[in-house]
Amino acid sequence: MAVDLTLNTVLLHRTDLDMDLQENRLASFAQWPLTGNCKCTPQRMAEAGFYYCPTENEPDLVRCYVCFKELDGWDPDDDPFKEHSRATDCAFVQLGKKEREMTRLDHIKLQCERAKNRARKLYEVRVAQIDRAQREVKHELNKAAPPWSPLVPGNVAGLGANTAAVPLIAIVMLMGPVVHTTQGINTVARGIAEACKEMKRVRCCAE
Repeated sequence: MAVDLTLNTVLLHRTDLDMDLQENRLASFAQWPLTGNCKCTPQRMAEAGFYYCPTENEPDLVRCYVCFKELDGWDPDDDPFKEHSRATDCAFVQLGKKEREMTRLDHIKLQCERAKNRARKLYEVRVAQIDRAQREVKHELNKAAPPWSPLVPGNVAGLGANTAAVPLIAIVMLMGPVVHTTQGINTVARGIAEACKEMKRVRCCAE
């Protein structure tokens, strides 16, 4: 069974852990579209620190096993060493050694740098996911809340008799640091949307 090398899976479950060996990186290029007389052959890609991790939209995507730099859109004349060298902060690039020249200490240092880069990348991905989920919540609130609702931006000052909505506003304001998964945020959003509908129903009955 093929190993899942999508970024989220790699960051969460370290499915690329064995890509520190060049032979394993080379094996990942079994379906690499560029072969023959070109600069970015599977052998050279693996030597440059990359492994193959294609997606549906990026069929030639590769990733460095140390710095997690991703590159796609390869042309036959692209030099993987030159392209990777643009990542000047990558420990693999800075080391500048072929695998057979690396010492045990070199491998340990690269693994330490990889661990730091993984933690940093995972943090960035999580922050982006939470930000995106919060935007979706706000969008759902704007769609679900009636115009008079205090959940609609600009209506908070004029709550009037709709004080039942105050806890909902508090949830929206506090959910960022409390809810850490997209599923959790969406659950809160659905609950708020249902509350908005109920508020509208009660108001209609009162009128």
